[in-house]
Amino acid sequence: MQVAGLVETLVGGAGTDVISLGVTTGTTMLVSALETLTGSIGSSDVVVIGSAGATFLANALETIVGGTGSELVFLGTAGNTVSVSGIDILIGGTGTDVVTLGTAGNTVLLRGIETLIGNSGTDILTLGNTGNTAEVRLFETVTGGTGTDVITLGNGGNTTFVSAVETLVGGNGSDVVTIGSVLGNTLLVSDIETLTGQVGTDVVTLGAAGNTLLVSLLETLSGGTGTDVVTLGTVGGTLLASGLETITGGTGSELVFLGSAGNTLQASGLEFLIGGAGTDVVTLGGTAGNTVTLRSIETLTGSAGSDVVTIGDTGTTMQVAGLVETLVGGAGTDVISLGVTTGTTMLVSALETLTGSIGSSDVVVIGSAGATLLANALETIVGGTGSELVFLGSAGNAVLVSAIDILIGGAGTDVVTLGTAGNTVLLRGIETLTGTAATDVVTLGGTGNTLSISLIDTLTGGAGSDVVTLTNTAGATLLVSALETLTGGTATDIVNLGTAGTSMLVSALETLTGSIGSSDVVVIGSAGATFLANALETITGGTGSDLVFLGSGGTTALVSAIDILIGGTGTDVVTLGTAGNTVILRGIETLAGLGGTDVVTLGNTFNSLLVSGIETLTGGTATDIVNLGTAGNTMVVSGIETLIGNGLGTDIITIGTAGGTLLALNIETVIGGTGLEIIFTGTAGSTGRGRQYGLGVGHRHPGRRHRHRRRHAGHGRQHGAAARHRDADRQRLGHRHHHDRHRRRHAAGAEHRDGDRRHGAGDHLHRHGGQHPDRLGCGLRDRQHRHRRPDPGFGRQHHHDPRHRDADRRCGHRPRAPG
Repeated sequence: MQVAGLVETLVGGAGTDVISLGVTTGTTMLVSALETLTGSIGSSDVVVIGSAGATFLANALETIVGGTGSELVFLGTAGNTVSVSGIDILIGGTGTDVVTLGTAGNTVLLRGIETLIGNSGTDILTLGNTGNTAEVRLFETVTGGTGTDVITLGNGGNTTFVSAVETLVGGNGSDVVTIGSVLGNTLLVSDIETLTGQVGTDVVTLGAAGNTLLVSLLETLSGGTGTDVVTLGTVGGTLLASGLETITGGTGSELVFLGSAGNTLQASGLEFLIGGAGTDVVTLGGTAGNTVTLRSIETLTGSAGSDVVTIGDTGTTMQVAGLVETLVGGAGTDVISLGVTTGTTMLVSALETLTGSIGSSDVVVIGSAGATLLANALETIVGGTGSELVFLGSAGNAVLVSAIDILIGGAGTDVVTLGTAGNTVLLRGIETLTGTAATDVVTLGGTGNTLSISLIDTLTGGAGSDVVTLTNTAGATLLVSALETLTGGTATDIVNLGTAGTSMLVSALETLTGSIGSSDVVVIGSAGATFLANALETITGGTGSDLVFLGSGGTTALVSAIDILIGGTGTDVVTLGTAGNTVILRGIETLAGLGGTDVVTLGNTFNSLLVSGIETLTGGTATDIVNLGTAGNTMVVSGIETLIGNGLGTDIITIGTAGGTLLALNIETVIGGTGLEIIFTGTAGSTGRGRQYGLGVGHRHPGRRHRHRRRHAGHGRQHGAAARHRDADRQRLGHRHHHDRHRRRHAAGAEHRDGDRRHGAGDHLHRHGGQHPDRLGCGLRDRQHRHRRPDPGFGRQHHHDPRHRDADRRCGHRPRAPG
């Protein structure tokens, strides 16, 4: 039936009633129990369903208002644009249906609707189970069905609860979506500005076009192929994030896990960031700095602010590309490398391995807790207040180190410079070490070290063999202990030995001072040395030429293989080593040999010394006074002015080939050499043994020896026999003439008539004997006469053996009468 109009109420019967409204200007009608109602084309038809409820097919109606009953309304296939109020179930047709809900707020179940517009009230939309694709606007709640629901939020902005919707697309306004179901949701989201999950597990995937959204309480968030910028809400949470380009934490505490496929992500304001199985590249964003704990991140770059990064407990291998100010390792093994940047300055703690970037200047400061760290290619390492053990990598390192407690070099060449504040460090395996202007105290490790050092104040060797070279350009002052080899530099090196006693091979040092009370053994290297030695107990020269000065404090030392030894102003007691020595020395107070053949030459300054156990002793050009020690000496002497025995043993002295003038006191045996000797002996029983040779005047007689040595005590003059003796000697073959203990004491300048020129007190020894016939009758064999004169000014005494008086007169010996 067609109703042309002006019918206000239409009630259907028990059968199927199909009603169409005529072409009018619009109809407003209350209907009940109708099955099909079709509105008029072009007019505005308002249909109100009665209170009993209805199920009917509505076509081309502009307004449908439900009653208090339950209404099920099917929209016709031609497509409908309808305003619906109070309808419980609305089913769209095959056409495009645009449904606007009335103002009172609606709770409606619908499907097959292409556009659904809510109103200012609270509109609750439930989608049917067959799946829906709809544009929804101004709905407060949208619940999907069991099918796949694709909901697009209309323009202008929407605030809605969404549940069981598979795809949600926002409009061009600001869409605030809350996931409604506590059972969790899996949702594809695009163009949503705010998305909040529920207590269930919400899995959200962002659409491909790129998204910028604020999320909260999501469990999983995956970005699309576009650039996704995600900000985490204030409530904090735990989120599995994948494929996001930017994630920013809120004021709550966020734990973000990155997906396994690998992520390149800018993260800001996160408290915890855990990488996945893939390669995760994280850049810390923002300008305020980040304090974040992370692990399993492969590459990390800091922000413009101050970033404090803590590595999780499982251990991390990570490259820090730069701009991280503080990096704290976890309980696991953390291997960190610094990226290729312009250099990094970073405070680190509890890292196991840290490798700097090649070609840049990396400054690493170790935190107060201390560390055990393997450091590679770092330019600067600064220790904290804790105890630091730093291993340098095997490739070789050039590094500035400060306040490190223990430093271990690698297999390469390590060049270490200590910082400016002064350092106390134990090290080993370092090839070059440079100290500071402050006080640097260095102890070498126990495996043995070979290194060059400069500007170090105290150096102690380890249990191994340590070989140290000084390289100071301005010289070094160094306290050393327990080194095996020490070589000085080209400048002036002053070395003091520590208190424990040292056995050391040294070269090119200028001053070496031993410790008082310990036993220091110093061996000079093969290149030879010139140095000042103080308080050393043992000094052994090398194969080169060694010149050693003893310090002014007095030295007691065992000396071997030294070429020149010069004593100081103190009392120097020197013992020569057992292998035999050839040495030039001066300024030594006591000299003793130990059994080898020792050949000693005294320097050209005045020497006064106590000698024992020396085989050959040669004086210098100045006056040498030698006292013999021990219980007897056998020695060849030359150029000695005074030789004094100790009277305890038998001293056997042989005059060297150079001859000379000798005052010999308390000497048991004196044996002449091949040169000219003048020997004065003391009164304690000396014995002189003559040999056969001339006086050096061009006349030598075989079988005859004449020795005549005089010493001028007052003026130091030494000369040969007097002229009168020379003529007599030429006439007497076989006459051995020797003055034996002829002591005359008188004032300087007294005249000796028996051929002496002017001389002072001294011994005069004559010995006469003829091996050939005495042509002048003067040949009494083995005849001795002795002249003794008292001190000058007290008269003279003349004692002469009567048996020799006549012979003496015949031979020209005219002893002077007493007085």
